[in-house]
Amino acid sequence: MDTRTPANPGRPVSPADLADTARRLKAIFVGSSGNLVEWFDFYTYSAFALYFAGSFFPGSDPVVQQLNAAILFAFGFIVRPIDAVEDLQVRGEVTIEISGQHVSRHEQRSQQPSGARHACALK
Repeated sequence: MDTRTPANPGRPVSPADLADTARRLKAIFVGSSGNLVEWFDFYTYSAFALYFAGSFFPGSDPVVQQLNAAILFAFGFIVRPIDAVEDLQVRGEVTIEISGQHVSRHEQRSQQPSGARHACALK
């Protein structure tokens, strides 16, 4: 297989280059799929807001109904980063709690006599 690289037409493509390209394409596909799943609710809302605005926001003026739907959509964008910060705080608290439990267990084990440690391990 004597394919040439676009950047350097005189140099053949090595199997390592092909593997690297395949790895990058897989990462792009997986990342794009994850992004699609993550933003699916916003895509769906924006696609169907024209149709359900009249049902969810009663009134006689369709412009006001659409504006209400757009305000709700904007509210989702505003709340999303706030929720992400909250998730990071919760993750940090859980990590600290688990680390603290690990340290306390390690301290308890180190305070036991060596024979007691082996006896506990056999139970």
